[in-house]
Amino acid sequence: MSKRVKLPFGSKPIKIEVPDNAEVVLPHEMKGIRNVKKELRRAIENPIGAELNVKKDDTVALAVSDKTRGIPRDAMVYAVLDAIDIPDERVSIIIANGNHPMEPPDTLVCKDILQRFKVVNHDSIRGEMTTIGTTSRKTKVSINKLVADANVKILIGQIKPHFFSGYSGGAKSIIPGVASVTTIGINHMMMSQPRAKLGIISGNPVREDMEEAARLSTVNFILNVVLNRDGKLVKAFAGDVVAAQRAGVEVARKISDVRTKHADVVVVSDGFPLNINIYQTTKLVAPAEKIVNPGGAIIVVSECKEGIGPVNTVELIGSLLLKKMLPEGVKIYLVCSLKAEDVKKTFFEPVDSIETALDIAYKKVGKDATVSVMPKGGAMVPILGDEKEKEQGW
Repeated sequence: MSKRVKLPFGSKPIKIEVPDNAEVVLPHEMKGIRNVKKELRRAIENPIGAELNVKKDDTVALAVSDKTRGIPRDAMVYAVLDAIDIPDERVSIIIANGNHPMEPPDTLVCKDILQRFKVVNHDSIRGEMTTIGTTSRKTKVSINKLVADANVKILIGQIKPHFFSGYSGGAKSIIPGVASVTTIGINHMMMSQPRAKLGIISGNPVREDMEEAARLSTVNFILNVVLNRDGKLVKAFAGDVVAAQRAGVEVARKISDVRTKHADVVVVSDGFPLNINIYQTTKLVAPAEKIVNPGGAIIVVSECKEGIGPVNTVELIGSLLLKKMLPEGVKIYLVCSLKAEDVKKTFFEPVDSIETALDIAYKKVGKDATVSVMPKGGAMVPILGDEKEKEQGW
């Protein structure tokens, strides 16, 4: 007996057939909030650990997540602007691209914001940077000059599981968001350390280094959101760059932390923005590797219509993080829209269809292989039955 499971893939989902006893693992459901504007205002008016204090003669820099975060971007920008009484010309909006490819600002924010405010794309390679100090882990922190020079620095982003900083949000808008390529590289090299893992915050060297950099940057305030598995706003958090992010993580865990079990074959997928290119798609390997058995197979299903992304970064992630985390003998296959020769430039093994990938996996593991399917893998932190959260430092 078999059953059909729907997976995100580009603009239309696709269906796959898996054994009837296959486990379908999904993030927990949490109802979205209808009145987004009201919830954002509530968060700003009830901040955690820091107040939003802006004087008339201050200069304000808003570091805003790029398209790889599916946040209600315009609403979040307006919520902050409504809370501060300052002339438009004293506000700069910086799209926090990190090392991601840059999109034209008019595809990210509305026409009114573009006309009223200075909106710039952060360029980690060619942009003008200011060095503001060095962290205790020897990361020389150079960030976008507009952000460094502003009297008030506000970070706008999303809190969700992240494959080596534990959870996103908070200080990630500084590193990698508006940092130089060198600063990002030094910080991200720490992904090879044992506690730089999906879902782990306490003692995570990448996360702690990012937060030290944010303190050096004198970040004043953040506005972050938690979204449910359907991309709807669940709750907003505002205030201190660390305290408000941690409060958001506690809510995000109620969605993402899902108890499950090991499997021989793990099929993982997700929708926008994790399916835009291979660079984003690498994030789907982390939840799958947590549950795959030694000698098993991970099948990643992702359209990747925008190509590979930064090839060097993909390979760095593969060599420093994913390959060292994989149980022995596990193969990672990718079903996407790209040519096989392009996929071969990465650590993924190209497969032309899900059916072919499953056939390969069954031949590798055996016809009685146990199967798990994660249609929303990017929003999940799988927790195995034998794991204890306190011991993991979650």
